[in-house]
Order: sequence, then structure tokens, then C-alpha cells
Amino acid sequence: MPQNSPVVKKDGVVGYGGKVIESGNTLKEREETVERVAKEYNAYFVHPYNDLDIITGQATAAKEVYEDLKDLDYFVFPIGGGGLASGCLLSTKYFGGKCKPIGVEPYLARDAKLSL
Repeated sequence: MPQNSPVVKKDGVVGYGGKVIESGNTLKEREETVERVAKEYNAYFVHPYNDLDIITGQATAAKEVYEDLKDLDYFVFPIGGGGLASGCLLSTKYFGGKCKPIGVEPYLARDAKLSL
């Protein structure tokens, strides 16, 4: 996680039994850290938003909603790494009719809002 990640996110990872490994705050620093950590732990990095397979797979979550519930006015989904949000937006475009998508995130971890 970037060093400037909200404490609530770091605490959440630790609370679920995960280990927080901090990186620098720039995209380059984060990419360098994930490359190093993947090698160190013999792990495979799954990109949270820039991966067509991830986005396509996540799109099924919203597609199932549209199959079960017809004529929705709004579809509210969480914004995290971006894969689920991207998938929800694609499914809304192709299966949601006039439904309006709304991405949400916790106030203390509002990266998407702050990036605007």
C-alpha cells in the first residue's frame, strides 16, 4: 500500500489477517514495490483494474443483478481498485437500460473522489 494510504484501509487489511507492505506514493514506486514483493514471495500480481479478465469477470456481478431485477433506476456499487467498478459500469451500459450507475466509497478512503 502507498505510505499515504488511509489508516482505516491499513487497519482493515491487518484486521483481516493480512500484512501491509508499504510502498512510495507515486505510481512508479508502487509498481516497483509490487514487482519486488511478487518476486520475494514468488507471487503473481493481479492488477486490480487494468486487466481485461478481471473487469470482464467483475462485470458478471452487475449482469446477475440486471437478470434478476428489471427496470432499476439506480445501481450502487463500491469503488475500490477499479475492476469491480469498471465491470459494473460496462454491465450497466449493456444490460442496465436507463439505470444510472453510482459508485460509492467510504469517506475515510475516498481515493476516487479525491482523484477528481
